[in-house]
Amino acid sequence: MSGFPSAVPSEGTTQQPSIVVIQQPQKSSTLTEPSPDYLGLSICAIFCCWIIAIFAIMKSMETRTYNQSGDYDKALQASSQAKSYSIVAIILGLILNAPPIILIIVLNIVARAN
Repeated sequence: MSGFPSAVPSEGTTQQPSIVVIQQPQKSSTLTEPSPDYLGLSICAIFCCWIIAIFAIMKSMETRTYNQSGDYDKALQASSQAKSYSIVAIILGLILNAPPIILIIVLNIVARAN
């Protein structure tokens, strides 16, 4: 058994404790697939509240740019913002546009009744 250290330390020598390092698998934070751009939702939102929907369209286009360049983390962030802006535009548009529409319908019904 020449060339191999002996398992039993010889007299007069001290054996250093061995350190074993076990590396845990790391979860990668980088994404590997493109994020949805929600451009269709953003375009539909423009009919409800165009001021906010313009920002949604800009974020949708930004998502496409990041997806094409391979920066999927930034694409995911822009995608989330595009979706949020679109939903806010639709809800705000419905809230602001519903009362005038209801008022017009009620006035037409009252006018026909007289």
